[in-house]
Amino acid sequence: MYLAVSCRQNGFGYFSLNNGARWQWFNKNHRTPNYPNFPNFTFDRDGVTLYSGSVLTTQNNSIDWQDRGEPTGEAQGYMTSNAIADPYRSGLIYLTVTDKHKSTVLMVSANGGASWDTRNPVPLPVEGYVDYVSMYFDHENGDTLYAILSDQMITSMNHGKLWQKCAPIPATSSTYTRVVIDPRDRAHLYLATRGEGVLESRDACGSWASSSKDLSNPFVNTLAIDTQNPDILYAGTDGGAFISTDSGKKWNEIRAGLLGSPVINSLAINPKDNILFATTPNGLFQLEKK
Repeated sequence: MYLAVSCRQNGFGYFSLNNGARWQWFNKNHRTPNYPNFPNFTFDRDGVTLYSGSVLTTQNNSIDWQDRGEPTGEAQGYMTSNAIADPYRSGLIYLTVTDKHKSTVLMVSANGGASWDTRNPVPLPVEGYVDYVSMYFDHENGDTLYAILSDQMITSMNHGKLWQKCAPIPATSSTYTRVVIDPRDRAHLYLATRGEGVLESRDACGSWASSSKDLSNPFVNTLAIDTQNPDILYAGTDGGAFISTDSGKKWNEIRAGLLGSPVINSLAINPKDNILFATTPNGLFQLEKK
């Protein structure tokens, strides 16, 4: 399994080709003057191409990176987000662009960032500059999308052609894994918040309700859902890792094996073998099944 992680402490990225048993440092040519940090990584549908920033690509296990440039070129007064790959359509990636008037649009590339459809940008119902974007696709075919742009959440029911606002959300972390969608129902989702625990929506983010019983720490950084058994949820908080086996009705702490790490930065499940990974200040951990 090919894994990629970024390190907040030094700004570098690392990759593993064997499920995290051994890690290698990304080639230095990833750190270009235009992209000094690692906003995020996103895999193409082909499982080989990896995108980072806006827009760097690699197809040889992260050894060499290519700068594909941005749809705005060298235009002044524009702010671009991190690139996001569509998990169902190879080569299709998204990028948000905020202009000097603080108007934000969605740009689309159908060839991995080689060119952009600059004549048909999609307006987004958000306000102010957008400096970080995370996007979430339903598990069926990716036609239903949810996106968090800075502190605002929006949704599209027609694969990004038209967007509308969600109900207001509280503060969230900046991790890509702060939202999970129930694979059985694209209108059912969970949101990790910084101070209000886990919130649940059953109407496609039209409203939110608390789903945090017995979750002892309300500062939640990340969520994961078991796609093979969607009643099982995982939450990573500032006070440890938690599991729910009843769709978030109640939570239990997972303590063993984390070497005393109280903070869980992000969670991810490998859908092929259902292994859960957690990143912490003490490193990367894998949950052992009992």
